[in-house]
Amino acid sequence: MNNFLFKTQTQTNFYDIYTHYISPKLQELDLFLKMQPQPYAISEVSALLDISEEDTLQIMHKFQITDIDKNDFFTIIHNSKSYIGTLIIRQFEKSHKHFYTPASIAFIYDLDITIVEKAFQKLEHKIIDESQLHMLFKNIVLPKFTFVNF
Repeated sequence: MNNFLFKTQTQTNFYDIYTHYISPKLQELDLFLKMQPQPYAISEVSALLDISEEDTLQIMHKFQITDIDKNDFFTIIHNSKSYIGTLIIRQFEKSHKHFYTPASIAFIYDLDITIVEKAFQKLEHKIIDESQLHMLFKNIVLPKFTFVNF
């Protein structure tokens, strides 16, 4: 980062982040698990989770995984520092509920609770269901930074 200079700060909403990064990544993971033959390649698993192969190998060593099957894939997700992996685990933890609160959204997506609470207030809701997530995400305003290489 020492070779980069902060240029501008604009704003975006979480809906854009969700539709351009999170949702495609979840779809990619889903297709991978449904279509890819087991065992999975370390390089593919690492790339899908946006973690280094070294991190994947460390988890495999810790849990004595020699070949990655579906169960081992979820062990790696659960023990990685992957944003998408953490999101999946947190979603599973909250999946028994059919509604979301500001605290649950902030927890699942690792967002500042005050920003999420503001979005709920704009919608005049205290809880929402899954069908309302897109409206909520559009009201979660986040800074967007632009950096230039020098």
